[in-house]
Amino acid sequence: MRIQKIWDYKCDEQFLGLELGDLTNNNKQEIIAFSKSGKIYIFSLDGRLLFEDEISENTPIWNLKIDRIDDGNKLIIGGLDGILRIFDIDPSLTLNPFWAHQFGASISGVLLNDINGDGIKEIIAYSLDKSLRVLSPLDGSLIWGQLFEDGISDAIFIKDNDNSDNNIIVATGNDGTIRSFNCVNGNLLEFMKFTDKVRVLTLFNQSDKQVIVCGGDDKNAHFLDRNLKFEIDTLKFNDFVWKLIPLKYMNNNFLLISTYSFDFLDDSISINNQQFSSKLTCLDINLDVKWELTNTNIEVIAPHLSEPINFIIAGTTRGEIFILDSANGKILTTLNTFSCVNDIKIDSFSKFFVSCHDDGSINAYFIDDL
Repeated sequence: MRIQKIWDYKCDEQFLGLELGDLTNNNKQEIIAFSKSGKIYIFSLDGRLLFEDEISENTPIWNLKIDRIDDGNKLIIGGLDGILRIFDIDPSLTLNPFWAHQFGASISGVLLNDINGDGIKEIIAYSLDKSLRVLSPLDGSLIWGQLFEDGISDAIFIKDNDNSDNNIIVATGNDGTIRSFNCVNGNLLEFMKFTDKVRVLTLFNQSDKQVIVCGGDDKNAHFLDRNLKFEIDTLKFNDFVWKLIPLKYMNNNFLLISTYSFDFLDDSISINNQQFSSKLTCLDINLDVKWELTNTNIEVIAPHLSEPINFIIAGTTRGEIFILDSANGKILTTLNTFSCVNDIKIDSFSKFFVSCHDDGSINAYFIDDL
């Protein structure tokens, strides 16, 4: 696969994440980058810096979403200061505050889903202040909320295609619990507890049934029935379970499990000399290993599973970007950036992907074979 670097950008602060969206209504995506110091930067696909502004003064932004709310593009931004900010952004890239909602600690994640079938996406936000909150997208008012015993690390929305009253939100916490809630009223439906912090979860279509998969600091991937009544299976790993990504490829379902090692924090060993035990594993619906990428610490995974070519882009702690064959995990191309890769986004229409890094760099690439 031929990859051509087409532009880069460098500044003096860490970029933590990226998002793509047509903010200028020109039928082309813009790139939104957010930083450790609380700034956002907006670039055109050809690398021109169109906008820069400070959103949260000297505090990191962890989450940024783009969606249409009340007939206009909105930026939904959450970070370390615990303020969920919603901005109206017009095609001239002028930001106007729409509303804000205060949490008691850092915001871990934000989801946008129509939880009750009324055609309007509600905002689901969860925080290290132990709360999961469902908010009105129009004014930020609280629809319902729930409290854990410790900070909340991840959450998913599960839709019931037959009856929206049966839609659920499932969330995991640093208290080792996984809990499901009724979307209409927020009532707790089921509860399970594990021995250590649960960091991630996902829904996996396993042949004729859906299973919930979660994992974290107990170094296990737990496969649970959809209703959280019992554990179906457990897979043990040598490192923390860090990312869980379901894939559908050639009409077959697979699950990517990425484990993570903190050995690189040992300053006595250069990161380039670290022998990571962490790995990326691809499982089939029988939970058999289809392929593995070993001895690598994955920070971000970006699948591209559509014709004419299917691949997975993975960024590492060392700064490598791997283009993987989704069928067998073979490395098709390696790009060395020499700084931890914090996010990757793909624009298939423009045959383009972009990465951001700890060293304040953004790199944009053209995929010649796409």
